[in-house]
Amino acid sequence: MRARNVGDVIRDSIRKAGFPMRPYVLRSYFDTEMMLAESKGLVLRDYRQFWMGHKGDIEHRYTLNKGRLPGEVVEDLREAYRRGQEYLQTGRGEPDSEERLRDSFRKQLLLVAGFKADEIEKMDLSMDDSSFQETVSKRLLEQSKEEQGTSQRVVSVCDVDAYLSKGWGYVASLPGDRIIIRGPSSSLF
Repeated sequence: MRARNVGDVIRDSIRKAGFPMRPYVLRSYFDTEMMLAESKGLVLRDYRQFWMGHKGDIEHRYTLNKGRLPGEVVEDLREAYRRGQEYLQTGRGEPDSEERLRDSFRKQLLLVAGFKADEIEKMDLSMDDSSFQETVSKRLLEQSKEEQGTSQRVVSVCDVDAYLSKGWGYVASLPGDRIIIRGPSSSLF
């Protein structure tokens, strides 16, 4: 099999997948990603040049381009490729980004349910869905019972706007920047 035949097979596969690009794009992608792996210290430059089929400098000629590689060099090439392989995988990072998205969404739901930011920071957001739903439901039920069972409440001045926007009403001012408010469904007397 010649290089031209390999290129034809790859080109046909790329076309069948619906992409108009040339096989060279894969070579370019490989080189760029392995360069990034090299910048992180996962792959040696000489190994990258070898995998690309480049002749390299005179040093390269004495080490990797000498016809037959010693077994330990072959094993080291394999290990380096394994270390750099994550850079070749197009789906890398997706699980982390899915987890971050899930955790961010869960934090927002917990805030809406009435949890404080410091409470959320102490929680394990990786709990299973049913445990998470139970946690949110429990807090929402607690808040609902709290609001239904209380006809009046004393709150600080800085909290009044939040209660008023939920339908609570002003009753009276108290010393020390405190306010008495009445629940949404309760009357004054």
